[in-house]
Amino acid sequence: MEEAKSTIESDGHLNYVISTEKRNIDQLEAKLEFELEQLQLELDREDSVMISE
Repeated sequence: MEEAKSTIESDGHLNYVISTEKRNIDQLEAKLEFELEQLQLELDREDSVMISE
């Protein structure tokens, strides 16, 4: 009985860790996507300035 309880607690902890890591990865992905969009906008502006010169 104690072994089953320990396994359930371990599974719960593992699920919590996985959930937390997934949230962290999702946040990092969102930040990287935002940075990429900002860089793309900057490049587009630079291209636009170079074309108009």
